[in-house]
Amino acid sequence: MKRIPGVPHAVTATQLASGALGAVGFYAPAILFATTAYRPERPPEITMALNDLSWIFTVFGFTPVVTQNVAFGWAILADLRPKPLFPRWLGWMNVILPFGLSPGMGLHFVHHGPIAWNGWVTFWLGFVWFGGLTGANIMYLFLAVGNDMERDAVEEVAVEEPTKRNC
Repeated sequence: MKRIPGVPHAVTATQLASGALGAVGFYAPAILFATTAYRPERPPEITMALNDLSWIFTVFGFTPVVTQNVAFGWAILADLRPKPLFPRWLGWMNVILPFGLSPGMGLHFVHHGPIAWNGWVTFWLGFVWFGGLTGANIMYLFLAVGNDMERDAVEEVAVEEPTKRNC
């Protein structure tokens, strides 16, 4: 993102901080699930409470993901070069699709139905949107690294060429 001209430092810092916080959001539920399973002889009420906490933490922690994707989308849309590093549609996808995770905000109000933690809106639609967006981002990040390396090689040859002629 720092190699895209015109992207403010605040956007790259926001993306970095959100990514770090998002990593904690994926790691902490795993610890909670492990804690839940560690002592199966616990009373069922405690196991249920820990399980609920684990699932709510898993589904509810989408805010860093939204912030990270919006910052990434902003950086993509700020690239006004004739041949941008990422396609513009990916920028719009990163700005719009993460808000599809917002039904997770209501999961603590309901126990059954589409907005429950395991409902088709909160869990499955969020899973598909998050997975699709993450897959597209990963694919285009790898392509961008390859394109950036090619661009650097072309610039390096262009810089070296005049010096050889002068010798």
